[in-house]
Amino acid sequence: MVALAKTSVYEVLLAPTNVHNPSDKASYPHIRTLLEFDTREFLNVVAMAFEEQDFDAAMSSDPPPGIPTRQQVVDTLMQVMVHDKQHSFSPSQVGSLFTFLARQGAKHRASIRVDEHIYDQVLEYITHAEEDVVNEERQQALLELWHAGVLKKFDEEKLLIKAESARFYRLCELIYEKRRNFAKVLSCYLRDETRRHRSFSYIHAVMTEDHYTEPDREEVARAVLENFGLLISTDVHATARLVLMDFSLELAEVTYKLQGKPKEQFDFLQGIFDPKSTTKQEFAPPSHVVERYIELLCRYQPESVYNFLRANDNYRVEEALEVCAKARLMDATAYLLERSGDIMGAFKLILETLESEVNSVSEKYFSEENPNRDMTSSLDKVEGILQALLQFCQRNSSRLEEKARQSMWFPIFDRVHSLQRKYDNSPNQQLTNMYNFMIGEVLNSMLGYISPPDILQKIIQDPSYQFKDIKQLIMGMLETYNYEETLLKTTNHILVHDVRGSLAHLCTLVQRGVSPNSGLCVICSRGAETLADGSKDDVIVFSCGHLYHSSCVGVSTLEISSLGISCLVCNKSAAPAHVGQARRSHSEMGQGGGRSSSFQPKKSAPEEVQLEPAQKDNLKRVHDSYKSSPELFETIELRLAPPRLSGY
Repeated sequence: MVALAKTSVYEVLLAPTNVHNPSDKASYPHIRTLLEFDTREFLNVVAMAFEEQDFDAAMSSDPPPGIPTRQQVVDTLMQVMVHDKQHSFSPSQVGSLFTFLARQGAKHRASIRVDEHIYDQVLEYITHAEEDVVNEERQQALLELWHAGVLKKFDEEKLLIKAESARFYRLCELIYEKRRNFAKVLSCYLRDETRRHRSFSYIHAVMTEDHYTEPDREEVARAVLENFGLLISTDVHATARLVLMDFSLELAEVTYKLQGKPKEQFDFLQGIFDPKSTTKQEFAPPSHVVERYIELLCRYQPESVYNFLRANDNYRVEEALEVCAKARLMDATAYLLERSGDIMGAFKLILETLESEVNSVSEKYFSEENPNRDMTSSLDKVEGILQALLQFCQRNSSRLEEKARQSMWFPIFDRVHSLQRKYDNSPNQQLTNMYNFMIGEVLNSMLGYISPPDILQKIIQDPSYQFKDIKQLIMGMLETYNYEETLLKTTNHILVHDVRGSLAHLCTLVQRGVSPNSGLCVICSRGAETLADGSKDDVIVFSCGHLYHSSCVGVSTLEISSLGISCLVCNKSAAPAHVGQARRSHSEMGQGGGRSSSFQPKKSAPEEVQLEPAQKDNLKRVHDSYKSSPELFETIELRLAPPRLSGY
């Protein structure tokens, strides 16, 4: 049924005359009617039909009945639209036919043959740019002819000129790639708006892949610098990544090219200094570029300047300080002042900023009685400045003398307290809570660096402080003092108990007797009780269980501890030759009838008690806590040498 339907359709379409209307003298009237109705869509249907297997079978030795070949259909189309001069089609319709012929001729070269002069007309039409917009379908048809080898007969230079005129940049790219003119290939990417974003990957490939030569890379690098503005407008962040990966040495030059476009310059440098960049660790930009970025940050993202200054140090502090001071950025300016060594200058700046912000918030909300009024943002800003000031003081207090520390902490305390008194009659409870919070934060932070007696003396001697104002302050200080005193006593008790237990354990170990593994001397292999001449001698037993005659070692049992002698068997890495030397001396003694020892004991400092690191720390803390009672430690005596075993 399907085969019969196909046969009937082809028979009607390819009928040379209209049998139902003899007065119609036009050739192939049915296919002409469809072409005149919608040329492009009809040719699309024919192109889809050409993919059917029936047309492949029509070329075989046993073709199916009623199925025409592709060549017959193409010839019919050419007869109707090109050769028949009585009924002409529009140039656009003929162009659609040429595009159809180009694509099908390239795809089915074995079954479709087109006259050479037809391809000339096809090329002329396809590359004739009458429209402002590039016709992607025509370019695709020409690309298929190129890949099929049909365009080889045309002069390459003329073909390139036509493709450039028609803005067929993909075809131009193929020709330039064949000529190894990679800068022109990049130009094709940049001029093709639909593929301009691919220029970044192409540039990276040229700069990194091995089959490109150094002259090729230099040529592309020059083209990149010439078209840098176009790359920026395409994707500023991709351009920044490209510079980081392949053009880091040209960073100063490309930054200067954007001098007249501050927003684009900022976006570009933001991509350069992006902390997510994988190559940033290996990249050290010039200091003037970093300073330019700081200047742009002050202009476009002032809240990010402080974090950037802390995370980077490749800039001149004086220049960055001038930029931040001009932009009136308190936190960044204070950080740079601190870094330059002007501690008090940074302190005064933050303190003045805090006072100014508190005054601003207090005057704004002083008469506000609505308890539901949202003051979160204002209070958060005040808290942020206060925390920055306290952290600054804590960071620098350890480097200052006592008077210098007081000159920092007391002005903060005085200033906050004066602000509290100034606005203490405000009906706004949120402001009151803010002042109480600030006083508490300052006092708690100050107690770690200023002694409580000094703080109390400051409060008592200052007539501006009234008892009703400082009552809660003093009570809080006393509670803190009592808590810390209890905590200190408890900690000392725990440390003393721990150290005492450790020392008692060590004393037990060194006073415990040691039994030998064997009753024979390790050096002379004789019994512990007698020597070779029958005389008796003292023996030395180390904690490892090895036994030695005192005369074999060459030292007495009283000298063993002071000379630092260790077991010769267990301490092989120290002096393995001594054992052999001692053994040889005893052999010679047996052969010669006498005894001589050439063993020289190792002259070293007395071995000290080896404590664990935690035990050392605990011992030091206890010792410091009880400096007034040194007799606590003088009574402890540790002996490392084992007890003397006489006449074992």
